[in-house]
Amino acid sequence: MTRRAGFLSGTLGATMAAVTAGAFLVWPELAPRTPQPTSDLAAKSLLVPVAESRGDPFRRFGVEPTGPQEAPNFSLPTPEGRGLRLSDLRGQVVALNFWATWCIPCRTEMPAMERLYRRYQAQGFTVLGVNYQEPAKRVRAFMQELKLTFPTVIDPLGEVYEAYRIFALPTTYLIGRQGRFEGKIVGYRDWAGTEAEQVIKGLLERGGPAGQVRGR
Repeated sequence: MTRRAGFLSGTLGATMAAVTAGAFLVWPELAPRTPQPTSDLAAKSLLVPVAESRGDPFRRFGVEPTGPQEAPNFSLPTPEGRGLRLSDLRGQVVALNFWATWCIPCRTEMPAMERLYRRYQAQGFTVLGVNYQEPAKRVRAFMQELKLTFPTVIDPLGEVYEAYRIFALPTTYLIGRQGRFEGKIVGYRDWAGTEAEQVIKGLLERGGPAGQVRGR
């Protein structure tokens, strides 16, 4: 198999997995600079359940394993114009959610993420939304419409999306208290379900406010 054929094969496999999960493709290398939804298939697959699998809640929730490397730091503006760095959230469990206002699966899952954020915020959990290249006014209106209060920043040039290799929306990285990747989720998930709550509670129990492992 040639290098090009291998690339296309891997790309198509990732595409089908993302569409099945209810995601809109970004593909900055292959598509126009403005992300385009793949087709109505992505929207119609919103409620396709993640395949059941025995094992821990991470597998049941469809969390893809990632290496233990530290999440790349970045600084981006909020819709109100203030700067926010990922490192400002060190010591918390972070659901780093990449989204856009035109992304139907994003709109569907974000209210449940907001409820999870409010439920576990005092225990050290937060959601950090990263919007894809949209005007601040539009982002503020979207947040107000859905009554979203978790922190959100805007990636005006798409540089953070490229650094995190985002090809589909929504995509969520789970980051532990020490700032290291704990897993990756591509596509829609039911954040109001039992599995989501078990995943977040499990991450919160892994470390204290300073990232120190708790005794068991």
